[in-house]
Amino acid sequence: MTRPRVAAVVLVLASLACSLGSHGGQDETGLAKEATIAPLHTSEGVGKGRPTTTGPAATAQQPQPTRTPSILPSAMPTVGATFGPPPSSSVEVVKLNIIEVTPGYYRVYGMVENNAGKALSIVDVTLEALDSTGKALALKTASISTVRLPAGRQSPFSLYFSDPMPVRPADFNIRVDYREAVNLDTWHWDFEFPSVDGETLSDGSYLITGEVKNVSGDRAKGVHLLAVLFDGQGGPIAIGFYDLYGISMDQVMPAGATEKFTFVVAPFGFEGLEVARFELIAEGYRPDP
Repeated sequence: MTRPRVAAVVLVLASLACSLGSHGGQDETGLAKEATIAPLHTSEGVGKGRPTTTGPAATAQQPQPTRTPSILPSAMPTVGATFGPPPSSSVEVVKLNIIEVTPGYYRVYGMVENNAGKALSIVDVTLEALDSTGKALALKTASISTVRLPAGRQSPFSLYFSDPMPVRPADFNIRVDYREAVNLDTWHWDFEFPSVDGETLSDGSYLITGEVKNVSGDRAKGVHLLAVLFDGQGGPIAIGFYDLYGISMDQVMPAGATEKFTFVVAPFGFEGLEVARFELIAEGYRPDP
């Protein structure tokens, strides 16, 4: 069993989740939906740097296209809201990583970075996979893994291209759709990780143990953790989820309390890959008085 270098990053969000149409990924938290809908904004372009490649065919070298990325259509219904001006790439995708799960089928992991100067919600990422000539191969949309994304923070996402592609994607056109977060008084992000550790198990899964502390003066409910695993090149290769109190959304974490946790990230798609480090994210919300 190997023990990687551990980087624990505290990103605590909490609020009432909002959903648009068939918008996915938000209901898994069990949080209620907010009634207020902020205007939709978009950001188009290419993420920082080229995507790294991981998987059985990672040794195949693809030429890098040099061209201006096209502007993708909106990835979300507007529901009567108006589009704001593109925010000069203030919300962008970083650390893209391509994993070939089986021949021709790819999963993409990435991190969304919020430099918009305000907390965001309903953050969706649309990727248009391109071959080495710039020809479109496939188009998919996925939500970030956290309910909210505070200013200056990052949140992971995972996107699976369910239709086979004839070649490995060489690049992506990228679009990020998001709304300004509302109901901020319900958020709870004041958590710390006094201790964390991780190790790769014999079956290829990844075990994470540690402690999470509520460092605020308020109680917290619905506390759950996210783990992002990274390879040696800094590319994300898996996302794991853990509910601190199981399926219960009513159990309260008192102010100042510390809870131990242990959970396993199953090796879906990253079998045989070495985990170099991981980051932890904690979310919760403030219960009613």
